[in-house]
Amino acid sequence: MRQKKWNIKNKEDFFLGLIFAAFGVCYLLESIRLPDKGIDALGAGFLPEILGGLAILCGGILAVVSVKGRANEISEISMAEEKVTESETQEEETNWKAVGLSLVLLLAAVFSIEYVGFVIVGALYLFFQILILSPGKDKKIWIYAVIAVGVSIAVYLLFKYAFHIMLPNGLLKNIM
Repeated sequence: MRQKKWNIKNKEDFFLGLIFAAFGVCYLLESIRLPDKGIDALGAGFLPEILGGLAILCGGILAVVSVKGRANEISEISMAEEKVTESETQEEETNWKAVGLSLVLLLAAVFSIEYVGFVIVGALYLFFQILILSPGKDKKIWIYAVIAVGVSIAVYLLFKYAFHIMLPNGLLKNIM
């Protein structure tokens, strides 16, 4: 009896998919444990359960697509990936400076949101994140600022009036 050998095309994607699916399982299990206070039909754990399920689904798909077995062969994807040249793969290297700056920016936002407030921290976070991730040298800073402030205010108002959830006001507590 001949045993099938798995041919993993992209080991990073395969293991990342497994890790993401495992995270989704843990997240789903923890969201199921959330107490249901009976306030509304959906309950507190509804959205976390959806997100956990989506994480499992996305991680599983990533892991399955990265495996090239006889039964799982995806001809279009494999043919397209074979055409990628070495020069194209070198251009797609991770920009670790942007990753590091994004991580520092996220940590700063998380630790300052309670004191400074959601609107200010959200606007600053979005503005600097757009600056970090936008390509090229011709950056339209005033457009980024308008987008960041507009989205931050819109999200705050959505949570306050549509979901009846108060986000931290921080420095703007007398205004909002």
